[in-house]
Amino acid sequence: MTAALTTGARLDVIGRRVGTGGAAVADLVWFMDPASAGELATERDAARGERDRLRRVLDALPLPIWRRRADTLALIEVNRAYAQAMEASPGQAVAEHREIGARVLGDHGRELAERARQTRWRSPRATTSSSRARAG
Repeated sequence: MTAALTTGARLDVIGRRVGTGGAAVADLVWFMDPASAGELATERDAARGERDRLRRVLDALPLPIWRRRADTLALIEVNRAYAQAMEASPGQAVAEHREIGARVLGDHGRELAERARQTRWRSPRATTSSSRARAG
């Protein structure tokens, strides 16, 4: 939908109702300047290209690598080495929740991931640079 402003400018309007269990929770509305749509498409395409390049790099590594959802810790992406270790395709490993080390860790893999998520780890580089900032 396009909305006309009193200045004569136009905005693209996109809306979506968000809900759970059939009940509406919120209505979201985005307003976008049509003139910037080309820029956004270019940025989106560049981001997708970077994501695809990163996936190719991760798939080329001989080490299993995986990514989890922050809220549920469910697997959402694995590289080829992970899938090979699970004797599955990457999509199959994710869909079937195949946890690496399950034979060794049993069901404790998610517990370890939860503990790691709750740990606030700071790199020495971040600590050093923030210490310098305070000292300077």
